[in-house]
Amino acid sequence: MANIRIWGVTDPGRQRQRNEDAIVWDESRGFAVLADGVGGQNAGDVASGLVVSILDARLRADPAGEPEQHLAAAVHEANAQIHSRAAANAVYAGMGSTVVAVQFLGRELVVAHVGDSRLYRWRAGALERLTLDHSLVQEMVSGGFMSAEEARASGHRHVITRALGSASAVDVEVQRHDLRSGDRLLLCSDGLNDLADDAEIAVVLARGMPPEVAALDLVALANEKGGSDNVSAIVVDVL
Repeated sequence: MANIRIWGVTDPGRQRQRNEDAIVWDESRGFAVLADGVGGQNAGDVASGLVVSILDARLRADPAGEPEQHLAAAVHEANAQIHSRAAANAVYAGMGSTVVAVQFLGRELVVAHVGDSRLYRWRAGALERLTLDHSLVQEMVSGGFMSAEEARASGHRHVITRALGSASAVDVEVQRHDLRSGDRLLLCSDGLNDLADDAEIAVVLARGMPPEVAALDLVALANEKGGSDNVSAIVVDVL
C-alpha cells in the first residue's frame, strides 16, 4: 500500500439543521468512504450512516477475490441493506444515499461510486475529476446537449440517476487509477462542488497544507459561499 495521509471533515452547513453526510477513513487499512443521504428523502442520515458502517466493516476485512470485486460487493451490500430497511419500515421509505469509496493498493487506487459525490485528483499543478456524476445534467453534458457552465446553473443539477437504496439492485461504477508521490485526492459531497467551482477547489488543494487543514478550508469555503447544503471533504496525500 502507498504511504498516505488522510483527513476528513463533515459539516451540516449554514442552512440545514441535520447532517445527512457521513464519512469514514483508515490510513492503516488504506481506504476512505464518503456518503451523502439523498436530499429531500426520509432518513437520509440513516442511509448514509449504513453506507459508511458497512463499507468500514467490509474494507477492514481481508478481501476475497479481486479488489474491484471486493469494493463493489461492499457497495452492493450497502444498497441491499438500505433498500431492505426502507421496505420494512415506513419511517425509512424512500431513503437513499450516494457513495464514493477509494481503496489504496500499492501504487494504484480502486474507486467505486454511485450518485453525484465526487473524487478529484490534484497532480502536478492540475485538478482532474476522476468520477462523472450519475445525474441528469451530467448525462446532458456528456451527450452534448448542455455545457458545463449551463449544468452548474441548471435547476435540475440535483436530480441524480443512481442512488443506493432506490432499487434492490444498483449499477456500481468501479475504476482503477495509478498513484504517484505528490498526488492529492479529494472526496467530496455536492455541498462543496455546487458552491465552489473546480478552479476554487484547486486553489485550496494547491496551497499544500496538511490534509486536516485542507479539508477544513474546503468546508469553510462552501460555508463562506452560503453553506446551503451539508458539506463533506476527505483529503488524501500520497507521500
